[in-house]
Amino acid sequence: MICVIMVGTALAEDEPTNIITAIEVRGNNVIPTEEILHVIQTKVGEKINHEKLKKDLQAVFDLGYFFDVRVGFENHLSGIKLIFEVVENPKITEVVIKGNERISEEKLKELMQLKPGQMLNTNILNKDLRTIEAYYQDQGLILAYVEDISVSNTGVLTITINEGFLKGIKILGNEKTKDYVIRRELHIKPGEVFDLKKVQDDLREIYNLGFFNDVKPRLERAKDGSNEVDLVIEVEEKKTGQFQMGAGYSSKDGWLGYMEIKEKNLFGRAQKLGFKWEFGEVTNYELSFYDPWAFGERFSFGIDLYNRTNKNVKDIVNGEYTKHSKGGSIQIGKPIAEDITATLKFKYENTLTNWANENLVDESGDTRSLTLTTIRDTTDNPFNPGSGAKDIASIEYAGQLLGGDYDFTKYRFELRRYYPGFKDEHTWAFRLKTGLGTGELPFHEEFKIGGAETLRGYEPNSLSGNRMLLANAEYRFPLVKNLQGAVFVDIGNAWQKDDQIRLDDLKFSGGVGVRMNTPLGQIRLDYAIGENGGMPHFSIGQTF
Repeated sequence: MICVIMVGTALAEDEPTNIITAIEVRGNNVIPTEEILHVIQTKVGEKINHEKLKKDLQAVFDLGYFFDVRVGFENHLSGIKLIFEVVENPKITEVVIKGNERISEEKLKELMQLKPGQMLNTNILNKDLRTIEAYYQDQGLILAYVEDISVSNTGVLTITINEGFLKGIKILGNEKTKDYVIRRELHIKPGEVFDLKKVQDDLREIYNLGFFNDVKPRLERAKDGSNEVDLVIEVEEKKTGQFQMGAGYSSKDGWLGYMEIKEKNLFGRAQKLGFKWEFGEVTNYELSFYDPWAFGERFSFGIDLYNRTNKNVKDIVNGEYTKHSKGGSIQIGKPIAEDITATLKFKYENTLTNWANENLVDESGDTRSLTLTTIRDTTDNPFNPGSGAKDIASIEYAGQLLGGDYDFTKYRFELRRYYPGFKDEHTWAFRLKTGLGTGELPFHEEFKIGGAETLRGYEPNSLSGNRMLLANAEYRFPLVKNLQGAVFVDIGNAWQKDDQIRLDDLKFSGGVGVRMNTPLGQIRLDYAIGENGGMPHFSIGQTF
């Protein structure tokens, strides 16, 4: 596109014949002459000023409609006639977009103001190109740019886009964790269009493994000058194994002791292994194993074996009891959609409930059940969420065709929501949990609330029934480094029958707490006030 000043006659600016006596526009068939003259600042009656004419040429060219703009001179009425000659851009007959893999041609054309049938306007075209590149940026395709544009003699406008590609992935800093454990969490692959949003989601998945203190990404441009990058992921590993042991003496139970071993990243393969042993007057043990990628596929497998004794548990209605349970479970799971996982668990358990109240009959029997659970998790952090949601729904089917001594069905539903608080790193956390049981639920299978994980300010599992409702609200905020505070309100109760459910029968509690981040995980201490006064609660991790 060219702007040229054509001088037809050499004249000195101080001669009378150098006066402009007329201005004419030639070559415009579509664009009105008035629109062109409107941007020309040189006027009839003025002397020729070459600097001013250059600005006029640029102004006409900047209208965006012309491929070529020139100015010439002719003698006219004892002066000079200025002739602006323009060559109009072609009419667009078709728009063709090439190089677009991730964004459809239809969508990109939709973003453009310039349509077939219109005269090519470079101003509108440049704006369209910026709009296209901005849209790519908004979609996370940050390397994309318009590589080339061309217009054919027949008016076909061709726009070529280079979307930018991921050349390779490098993993650094993982001394224990196997490379494949990290890479299998990545959905983006070498050779694909580089998608920052997909990378961010993948990095969240890597961090959520729980094996790293930090996950730092960076991009390295290809040395050959191509629009490709290498993704470098540098991780900082943390300790994933725990070993604890202790001993004590009780005048009631005699010598007591415990030993617990946990490993969340067994041999760097992301497998979990746990063993807990309590010995003395009462012996408890638990052995568990979990593999999130069993058989090399995104197919989880878990097994749990246990022998537990809970002594002197308080029930508000029936008094104290001791529960002995032994058995195990096998669980398999698989993602069924984005952020949604389904699991199926088979449980076999033998349970004995001994009542301190002699008027109550002890219960003993076997439970065989299948539980189907779906979990939708969009939280930003599985250990300390600051935003997002987690929804859990499950159906447990016991007895019937499975055998055992009890026939029942239990339905559970739980909603969790997390929202930013009043300041940075402040969080609102809410939970609503319900349960419904049908059939012959034994006492040990009834829904139970009370204690550090459900209704604080009440004894653990002190409220039980075939129906359950629980709601929690917390406001979490940082105090100092590695120390978080919380203010909370808990509401809930459990009932045996539908006709017993009354909202005025709900139990309330409220309190404050602190959470401390330690090498062994987050330790939680809450103090809640219920209907019978205050009560401390000590546990691990967030309540929900």
